Amino acid sequence: MKKIICITVVMLSIVVLQVAQAQTYSLAHRSSIEISLGVWNESKAGNQISTGGIVSNAKTNGFAGEFSYSYWPQENFALNISAGVISAEATATTPNIFTAGSSQRASTVTPILFGVKYYFLEPTPTSFARPYLSGAIGPTLGFEASNNLFVQEAHSESALGGRFGVGVDVLLGQSFKFGASAGYFLMTDFKQSVGARTNYNGPAFAFNVGFIFGSPD
Repeated sequence: MKKIICITVVMLSIVVLQVAQAQTYSLAHRSSIEISLGVWNESKAGNQISTGGIVSNAKTNGFAGEFSYSYWPQENFALNISAGVISAEATATTPNIFTAGSSQRASTVTPILFGVKYYFLEPTPTSFARPYLSGAIGPTLGFEASNNLFVQEAHSESALGGRFGVGVDVLLGQSFKFGASAGYFLMTDFKQSVGARTNYNGPAFAFNVGFIFGSPD
């Protein structure tokens, strides 16, 4: 079954590349909306029974997902803004006969980044695969809330974050593209922990798909 899936993916990739090579493209003065999903996510969900009750956990570490908008003022250069989630955690404790009350806790870390892409191979109208260097900087927002029978608490704060990396965009006609990227996320520390951590530095790997719109040059 795995061999069939691999062969199918390879064949579809060859067809896509052949179609792409037969077209011309222009990104100058156009825009795109993109969705990215992380490759090396670590996700965890489960139940644990203890003397304090039943504990349920749902956790995502690393790069989880991102929504972004890009604009190309010229063919080899793009400006973009993105908002994503690099960490999310939720915990709920249900009391048993030995305890009273219940508690819930939820946290998330969201970077909002302003950045650029530079296509360093000087793309031509027939360049369907366009490798790039990227860099972005902006606020990283941390949110955490918890409550139990007697106390409700919430706090939010921001830190400075940034990401740099490399990637490639593959254009499928004038309206669609997909790509892959690898980079590293850096941030200053939160003053208080969010999701049991004050810092979320680390590598980010992602695949993305995008819709391109606007009149081509």
